[in-house]
Amino acid sequence: MSNQNDQNCPVCKGPLAAPPKSGNWANDYWLIECPRCGKFKIAGKSLFQIERPLAELNLKEGDREKLSAWIRTERQDDVIREIEDILHDVRSRNYRAADNQQFLLRHLLDQTKHFGHRVRVNLETDFPVIWSHNRDELEFHLKELLHYGSIEVHERTQRHWIVSVTANGSAHLDDRPDVGFHAI
Repeated sequence: MSNQNDQNCPVCKGPLAAPPKSGNWANDYWLIECPRCGKFKIAGKSLFQIERPLAELNLKEGDREKLSAWIRTERQDDVIREIEDILHDVRSRNYRAADNQQFLLRHLLDQTKHFGHRVRVNLETDFPVIWSHNRDELEFHLKELLHYGSIEVHERTQRHWIVSVTANGSAHLDDRPDVGFHAI
């Protein structure tokens, strides 16, 4: 991995939680730990591809965010090898606002240890969980869940919200058990 990019994620371009580590030499991959994308492994060839200028890779607006969402929700243990194939898959996913709100509510409920448990939502790093493009979109969906009584807010700052899923939100998800899974 080139020195100039060692402190930035090759996918989302945000700061890394830790410097990249070389993986198993036979598999030729790097271990990346990003606050936004999560922990993932990327093959040397794919890393080189994604570090190329956007025009060379033919990335479109929102592609990096979708790649980040795909990595965070789908492939934490696999080695990412074919960026072009992944881009084709993630570009085909166009979720409606209601879908993203369902994904977010399911994610929040999955993070709880018990009913009423408080969950921290980091606006800068958690938006890929629901395939949002940025923190503003994540905050929009949180506000909608609050408006419909699906979550309760315990703390709200410029950087994070601390919320819990209400009985209303839990009942809503019980009526739709298939919601919140990003199947390929």
